[in-house]
Amino acid sequence: MFKMLIVEDERWEREGLLDFLDWGGIGIEIVGTAVDGIDGLEKSLSLLPDIIVTDIQMPGMNGLQMAQKVREWLPDVRIIVLTGYDDFSYAREAIQFGADNYVLKPVEEEEMRKVMDKVVRDCELKRRKKQEEEALQQELLSRERVAAEKKISDLLKGRRRDATPSSLMDEHGLSIHGLAYSVMIVVTPSGDVESRIRQALNGLCVVVGCDEIDQASVVIVPIQAEHPFPAELAERLVQAAGELSCIGVGEAVPEIDQIHESYKQAVNTVRFGMFRDRRGFVTYTEVEQVKQDFSLHSHEFFKKWQELSRQLRIQVAANDAAKLDELLEELFHEISLHPGAGKDYIAAHLNILIGEISLMEENGTEGTFSGEMHLGQDLLMLNRLQDMQNYVRHFIIGLWARLDEKRNRKDDYIVNKVIRLIERSYGSSSFSLTMAASEVFLSPNHLSVILKKAIGKSLHEYLLEYRMKKAEELLRTTRNKVSWVAEQVGIPNTSYFGTLFKQAYGMTPGEYQEFMLRK
Repeated sequence: MFKMLIVEDERWEREGLLDFLDWGGIGIEIVGTAVDGIDGLEKSLSLLPDIIVTDIQMPGMNGLQMAQKVREWLPDVRIIVLTGYDDFSYAREAIQFGADNYVLKPVEEEEMRKVMDKVVRDCELKRRKKQEEEALQQELLSRERVAAEKKISDLLKGRRRDATPSSLMDEHGLSIHGLAYSVMIVVTPSGDVESRIRQALNGLCVVVGCDEIDQASVVIVPIQAEHPFPAELAERLVQAAGELSCIGVGEAVPEIDQIHESYKQAVNTVRFGMFRDRRGFVTYTEVEQVKQDFSLHSHEFFKKWQELSRQLRIQVAANDAAKLDELLEELFHEISLHPGAGKDYIAAHLNILIGEISLMEENGTEGTFSGEMHLGQDLLMLNRLQDMQNYVRHFIIGLWARLDEKRNRKDDYIVNKVIRLIERSYGSSSFSLTMAASEVFLSPNHLSVILKKAIGKSLHEYLLEYRMKKAEELLRTTRNKVSWVAEQVGIPNTSYFGTLFKQAYGMTPGEYQEFMLRK
C-alpha cells in the first residue's frame, strides 16, 4: 500500500475525495487530510506520504508553493494537482516544477482513476528499483564484510604477514601508528554482542566472529604499548558483553603482523576461564602464573587424588551411596583448589577413574568399561568443570545403582537381563533356555525356577508370547509374506508358525493380515 495525503481547503470537496474511489482496491491508503498549504506542508513532513493530491487555489500558501517546499524535503513524493479551467496556467506551471500530473475540476471518476493508476504504477516501479538497489548494496556490503573478515581471520591465524596499521585502518577503521595491539576473546551466553562492543569502545576496535569457540567474538584493540589494558576501557567492555561473559585477554604485541600470537594466547586464556567458570577478564599472564604454581605442587594434588580415588572405589564396593556422593564433592572441591590443573589434565585423570570403577561391574554386562570407553573420551568435549562433575557423578552413581541391583536384587537383575536378551534375540531360531542360562552364569534348571517365580512363566512360554506379539505387529503393519514374518520372529517352519499364531489370535496369519489391511 502507498500512503496518500489530501490537501483541499473546501470541506465538501475534501471529504468527497475520501470516498471518491476504492482507494484500497488500487493500492492506496489515505493517511491524512490538510485544510490548506501550510497544514499540508506540516503533515507531509510528519506523515511522509508517497502521494499528495492537492488543490492549487488555497488561502495562505497555495498548492504550488506547498508542493515546491515539499519537493525540497521529499524529492520522491508523487504530486497530483487539482485545477479548474480558469486556473489552467497554474497546472502548466505545476508540471514545469515537477508535479506528476493534474486533474481538472470538477473531477471525473474515470479521469481520476486513470491518473491514479499511472501514479501507483510509477510508485511501484520506484519502490521496486529502490529495493533492488538496496539489495545490491547489502550484497556488496556483505561481500566486503566477508572479505574483510577473511583477511582478519588470516591475520589472526598467522597466514597474513603483509598487514600494516594503515592497511588495517583502511579496511576496518582501526587505529593509529605508535600503538600496540591486544586481542580479546569474548564469550557470552547469547553470543550476539559485536555491535554493543563497537559502541562501547567508540569504534576503536575490530570485532569479528570466532570460528574456534562457539558464541564468541574476537576483539582487536589498539593500546598504549607502555601501559596495561586501560581499566576504564575494560569496564566498558564488560558492561557491553554482560555480567555472565568471560573475556580472555592475550598479551599486547608491538606489531600488527604479530597479532596471531596475542590471538592464540587469548583463545587459550578464555578456554581456561570457561573451564573454571570465570566471569569478566582473565589475562594470559594470570593463567601462566597459576599453571606455574600448579607445576610446583602437582605432586601434592596427585597424592590427594589417588587417595580420594581409592576411597571412591571402596565406597562403590561398600554400597554406601551417601558417602559416595560426599567423596565426589570432595574430589571436585580439590580440583577447584588447583586452578592451574588444566582441562586435559583433569579429563585424563577422570577418564582413568571411570575406567577403574567400570571394571568393578562384572560379567560383561551393559555399561562395562569396554562399552564406556567412548564416554570417558567425551570428557574432552566438555568445556566446563561443572559439566565434567555432572558427567562423572551421573556415570558413577549409575554404575553404583547397577551394582546395587546385582547385589541386593540379584534375581530381579537376572530376570531383567534375560528379558532384554529375549528382546534382542527372539528372531534367532537357535535361541534356547541353555543359551540364556549361560549368559547369566546359571544352570538351565536354576534359571527356570527363578523365571517361574518372578514372571509366572517358563522361558519357553515367555519367548513364544513375545514372538507372537512381534509377529502380530509385522502382519498388521507390513504386506510381507507370512513365511517372511515367521522367519523374522525365529520360527522358520511356516506351518508350525501358523498353528501357534491361530492359538494366540483365533485366526491364521494370512486371515489376520487380510483383515487388518481391510480396516
